[in-house]
Amino acid sequence: MADRESDEKLLKEIRESFDYMLAEWRDIREEAKTDMRFIAGDAWDPQERESRRANARPCLDFDQLSQYVNHIVNDARISKRAVKLTPKGNGATDELANFRANLIREIEYRSNAQVAYTTAFQDAVERSYGYFRIGSQYVSPDSFDQELRIRRIPNPDTVLLDPDAKEADFSDGLRAFVIDTVSIKEFSKRWPDAQVKTFTGEITQLAPSWIKENRIQVAEYWRVDSTGRTLLLIEDPTTGQTVKVYLDEMKGAHVRDAELLLPDGTFRRILNRTKTPQPKVMQYITNGVEILEEHGWPGKWIPIVMITGKEMWVDFGNGTKRIIKSAVRLA
Repeated sequence: MADRESDEKLLKEIRESFDYMLAEWRDIREEAKTDMRFIAGDAWDPQERESRRANARPCLDFDQLSQYVNHIVNDARISKRAVKLTPKGNGATDELANFRANLIREIEYRSNAQVAYTTAFQDAVERSYGYFRIGSQYVSPDSFDQELRIRRIPNPDTVLLDPDAKEADFSDGLRAFVIDTVSIKEFSKRWPDAQVKTFTGEITQLAPSWIKENRIQVAEYWRVDSTGRTLLLIEDPTTGQTVKVYLDEMKGAHVRDAELLLPDGTFRRILNRTKTPQPKVMQYITNGVEILEEHGWPGKWIPIVMITGKEMWVDFGNGTKRIIKSAVRLA
């Protein structure tokens, strides 16, 4: 019963978060839709186009934008992007930084990461936002080992990141959606153990944004939960050296005043203490009415990276809101 109640609470949160995030991104997405119509050679408003066609009037389109978009994107293709590491503190050395950089380059090479970077960059140029993601996959079908992959997201409108994030790369976001739509037949094939297989009117009414006639919206819902951990700086009496430890990792130990009492009756002097946030990243696969899968992610951030055009905060008279401009927006 507790699991069912927690699932219902989570599903309610997912549906409300989806509606909120969709509404917050709506204006930016509508502007992006106009950008893409112009770049695709359709500069006419749809209603105006239909009106002119009905009256046998011409609708001429002249491609004035592709040359500028191609110039910017081709420059990015020539000047390839790559992760660069700089050693800093805690015993870091140039050799260790180079070793880790080589590991990252190997991941980029195996992932064909330049395609992912360029796709996201081109989307940012054309419509003001683009994405790529980091994921893991098994080394082989008969292996338990996994390796990281950098993957492109071809359609940026399948992603919703936290609209309340403030960092340029949205790394401080606490939630995200990656959306897909599948037929009911395909849904039953991919999730044969799903409890909900018949999408009645009552279920459709519960999640109207998710279930549409013969197709179902399935989404990855990413969430970052943060729990506080007590970090202690203690002194080892035998060596006189200081050591950092988390209190919850010291089984059977407890704090008394400025001392850490250990299970064997000895104690360590506490030189400093603080509460540190411990992020926990979870991924839920859902159709809006049921949690289909649940996975933990070993990183601190949601593994989806956003690239944006020029970001502005503008007050049009009803409060300041975020605007993200593409390279062709004012054309």
